[in-house]
Amino acid sequence: VERDEPALIVADVDWDLIVSAVSTPRQLNLISELPEAAPEEHGDDLAQRLSALPEADQRQALLDLVTEQASAALGHDTPGALRPDAPFADLGFDSLLAVQFRNRLCAATGLAVSPTVVFDHPTPAALADHLHGELLAEPDPVAPVLAELDRLERALGRLPVVDEISTRLHTLLRRWDERSAPAEAGALSSASADELFDLLDNNFGSA
Repeated sequence: VERDEPALIVADVDWDLIVSAVSTPRQLNLISELPEAAPEEHGDDLAQRLSALPEADQRQALLDLVTEQASAALGHDTPGALRPDAPFADLGFDSLLAVQFRNRLCAATGLAVSPTVVFDHPTPAALADHLHGELLAEPDPVAPVLAELDRLERALGRLPVVDEISTRLHTLLRRWDERSAPAEAGALSSASADELFDLLDNNFGSA
């Protein structure tokens, strides 16, 4: 340490134990270039492989994955011995094992699994259902835009009123209104007389 020089040593390292204790092993300078320390990564194509299966088979495959990784975290050699409805707490999971299990799930699924996953979804079956929704649910195209708007609103709240920014915001809003106007006009032009009367009643009340 004093000389700040590299030294060659021989060590018997349990890489599985090291990797399971770190959420992103590749980011550790000490082991990032060691192939023996590379975690198994199946998340890139897991969703694609599952999407080719019937839904019942998808859920069974995820349940098998959960019980396999839970058994590995617990040090068991028989993943089939874990019951789908058995609470993780009863299986012996504490906070440390929960984190190790979560890291295994991150590597196996490619998802950013919460460290409290065994407490949020307390049985293998519940966790498998959660992973199914995360991996195979249709993405919401609106959510990222709303998140950006929230971020923009917070940023604007920290600034004084600037004419240039006001102009840009008004321009964006006008363009958005112009995009939505044709759709509304088309809906009105194709509406029946009864639908038009209903629209008037709903918006202005009956005369």
